Amino acid sequence: MTYIIENTECRIITFNSLKQNEGIGTLLLEKLKQNVKDKDISRLLLETTNDNLNALKFYQKRGFKIIAIYPDIIEQVRKIKPQIPLIGNQDIPLRDIFELEMKLK
Repeated sequence: MTYIIENTECRIITFNSLKQNEGIGTLLLEKLKQNVKDKDISRLLLETTNDNLNALKFYQKRGFKIIAIYPDIIEQVRKIKPQIPLIGNQDIPLRDIFELEMKLK
């Protein structure tokens, strides 16, 4: 997991799992919450793509809420990173970004 802290927000940039369904991701998330507890952080934020159903399920089950959807934004991102595929996980067209939030206070 990598993250940045800006003012009262902590944004998760990457959160990678080599082994799923073993509780490691949940422990990492809890550790992050403990680490920012005394830093006056009011919320955790992150983004994921529309095809990442496992991530959407994982975060929502742990208290994150979808606060924004950026439809078709991946088309814009491809202008900078043309290597982004058209089709993502589970053969879902890769086109949108979901922003999620967990309020801490």
